[in-house]
Amino acid sequence: MKTALLLLAVAIGLMMGWQVITDIERPDLRDEVAPVAKTQVVSRFDFRAEPVVVPDEIPVYEVVGPMVDREGFYELMKVFGLPGEIGGNDVIWVARDGGRTLEASLRPGTGYLRYTDEEKLLSERRAAGLLSDEEAIDKARDFLEEHGWLPEGATLSGVDYYEFAEFGANGELLDEGISAVSVIFEMELAGVPVEGPGAKCSVAFGDYGELVGAARVWRDLADPTACVATVSFDSASQEFKARWPEEAPREGLAEEHHLVTVVVEEMYVAYYAEPGVTPQEMIEPVLVFVGYSQLVDPQGKPVGDVDPFWQKVPLVE
Repeated sequence: MKTALLLLAVAIGLMMGWQVITDIERPDLRDEVAPVAKTQVVSRFDFRAEPVVVPDEIPVYEVVGPMVDREGFYELMKVFGLPGEIGGNDVIWVARDGGRTLEASLRPGTGYLRYTDEEKLLSERRAAGLLSDEEAIDKARDFLEEHGWLPEGATLSGVDYYEFAEFGANGELLDEGISAVSVIFEMELAGVPVEGPGAKCSVAFGDYGELVGAARVWRDLADPTACVATVSFDSASQEFKARWPEEAPREGLAEEHHLVTVVVEEMYVAYYAEPGVTPQEMIEPVLVFVGYSQLVDPQGKPVGDVDPFWQKVPLVE
C-alpha cells in the first residue's frame, strides 16, 4: 500500500513538473498576434542649390609641421609672460603659471598653439573698458602678424563675445554681460575656403584690451607641386545620397514607408582640416552639403523638429 501511494505521488509530481516546465518553455498560442509589417524609412531629396562646378583637377597640400622647437616655445613663453620650464611630453609641450597656460602640439601632422588665461577669460563679471569691435580686430591682427600666427590667406571671420549670466537662488537674473571679446580669422587656400575645426586663428581681449587668449589652430603646409583629379559633381552627389536612407520611389509610398525629406540649401567646394591635435597628412578638397532634414508622416505632415546638417564628401579618391 505504501509502495502504491509512493508511486502515485511520484507520478503526480512528474506530471506537475512537466506542466511547470511546459508553461515556461511553450508560450500560450492564444497570446500570439499576427506579424506586423516592418516600417522602412526612405528619403526624398530636394536640391534647392544650384549644381556646383567641380574642377577636373585641384591642388592638394602636404602637411609638413608642426614647426615649433624649444627655442621658439621659450620665446612664446616670454611673449605671454610665463616663467619656468617647459612641461608636457613627446606629444604636447605645456607651460603654466596659475590659471594661465600655453600649449603646443608636437605630433607630426598636427597644428595647435593655444594660450589661455582661464580666470580672466571665463570670469563671470562684466569686462571694464571692453574694446570696440574695430579696435579688437586691429589689435588682434597686429598681434597675430607680429608673432607669425596669421597664415597667408587668412581672412576675418567675425567677432564673438564671452557672455555670462548670474542667477539667484530663486532663478532670478542678478547680472549679465560680456567678459571678453574674441576676434576670429578663417583660412583659404588658393581662394578656396578651408572648413573644419583645424582652420582658425583667434585672439581674445578682456579688461581694457588685455590679451586673455590666443590660438593658432592651423598646420604648416608645403607648396603644392601638382594637382590631382577630382570625382564628378554627380558622383559626389550620389555619395551624399548614399549616406541617407534609401531613396523613396518617385510615385507613391507603401504603407510601411516612413519618409524623411532632405533639403539641400547650399553646396560648395572647400578644403577640410581635422582638429588641430589630430594628425592629418594631407589637406584635401571636399564637396560640402548644407541643409536640413525633416520626418514626414504618411499624410505628408511634418513630424518633430527640423534637423540641420552640414556634410562633406571627398572630391579625391
